[in-house]
Amino acid sequence: MKRSHALIGGCLVVLLLTAVAAATGWSFHQVPRFYQDALKQQADPQQRQQQAQHLEQRTLRLVDDIYHADEWSQEFTATQINSWLAEELPRHRAHWLPIGVSEPRLHFTEDTIHLAFHYRDEYWDTVISVQLKPDIETPDCLAVEFASARAGGIPLPMDDVLAEMSRMLTDSGCLHVFTQRDGNQVILVELGQFGFQQPVLESLQVRPGSLSVAGRRLNSGDITLAELFLGQAEREALSVR
Repeated sequence: MKRSHALIGGCLVVLLLTAVAAATGWSFHQVPRFYQDALKQQADPQQRQQQAQHLEQRTLRLVDDIYHADEWSQEFTATQINSWLAEELPRHRAHWLPIGVSEPRLHFTEDTIHLAFHYRDEYWDTVISVQLKPDIETPDCLAVEFASARAGGIPLPMDDVLAEMSRMLTDSGCLHVFTQRDGNQVILVELGQFGFQQPVLESLQVRPGSLSVAGRRLNSGDITLAELFLGQAEREALSVR
């Protein structure tokens, strides 16, 4: 009788482990709906090329305005960005992608950027998705809140994601620091200079389907990212220079 109970118990454990493994495997291979839709969008290469060109033209116009204009603004659509990611990135900028990463796509909802990409290495073959909430921290600083990160449907350790992001920013020479907001990790990134001009973000809006930015040149009274983390004495010392 005891042997029968042990056998039944063992079978139940095996069934439970099998169910957990199957559920984990299914979750690991889940693909966000927005990513599926983005991959299917605009199968016509000519349309993708046109949208990608629109993105490049708008980006060049924005950079030129930041260099030379007192004020600047520009809007980018998810269609333009995803067309560039599909058409131009793999052809001419594939070296920008980390090893194992392919087919990145974006999706914009209210105040949130959804980023997803295919990741494959010796052990992984899944879609990584991240929810980002950008904001303006100081006039020369972009704040990006990491709301979530998943491999398929399984949450990823945020420390690993942030460590990789920090490494990439360091390699590119960007000044950045980490902080927290509402329990989520936030990375603060200095915008950097454009020639002799220091850009100031006055508006950053993420709406369904688009992202728009607007700004101006830095004024002497604006608080910068570096000053934000100085003590009161250091700020006062800077203010009298």
